[in-house]
Amino acid sequence: MSTTDILLAGAGSGAFADILTHPVCTIKARMMTQGAASASAAGGEVYVYKGLVDGFKHIARTEGALATYKGLGIVLIGAAPAQALFFTGMTAVQRTFSPKSDLANFGAGIAAQMCGSVSWVPMEVIKEKMMIQGSIKTQHTHSGSFSMLQKVLAQEGIRGIYRGFVLQQLTYGPFNGLAVLFYNRLKFSFPEEQQDNTLVQLGCSSLGYGLAAAITNPFDVVKTRRQVQASNPELFNYKSGMDCASK
Repeated sequence: MSTTDILLAGAGSGAFADILTHPVCTIKARMMTQGAASASAAGGEVYVYKGLVDGFKHIARTEGALATYKGLGIVLIGAAPAQALFFTGMTAVQRTFSPKSDLANFGAGIAAQMCGSVSWVPMEVIKEKMMIQGSIKTQHTHSGSFSMLQKVLAQEGIRGIYRGFVLQQLTYGPFNGLAVLFYNRLKFSFPEEQQDNTLVQLGCSSLGYGLAAAITNPFDVVKTRRQVQASNPELFNYKSGMDCASK
């Protein structure tokens, strides 16, 4: 595939995946931040989600099913360029080194993350701030992603939309590195004639990314809380990533 083909394929497939999984990401963001809210709430004022299914049920009952799509606007704009940059970075490393090398695959995931972060981090910050509206008291309530983006830029400047950039790399760098490594390890365990089979690729990527997510999830919790910190500084009163992790 040419570089242009990789850009287009990565942008299209990645954006589709981000849109498809957006409701699940909403529940994830709320569950990752609810510990701080429930710890500070008096008299059970904050509803604590018991899991993914309970989260969907509670949101549908109290806010409407479409509430799980909060922050989708910024994803529609930011996902395609982020995914295009992601696949470009990954492919550049894989073309340089052996695709069967664990170190090369881990490095490909790191490179992919670094490239994609140019668009990913601002998208994550705005998306997560929108996602937690409704579950946690915030200083301001926004009707949409672009209203929030304007507000964050006006109040916090460019640093506001790149909040948690280093934590993003410490979380998703290892995550993508491990995911690409696991994916290729699993794929190359199949006979060569089966490696391009759609079901094989789907199974290997699901398992590979699932394992990587389980390993890096603690870092993701810290990253998420730091990125939404400005929405309620009194609630998320962290001085640093380490301070957040210890609390």
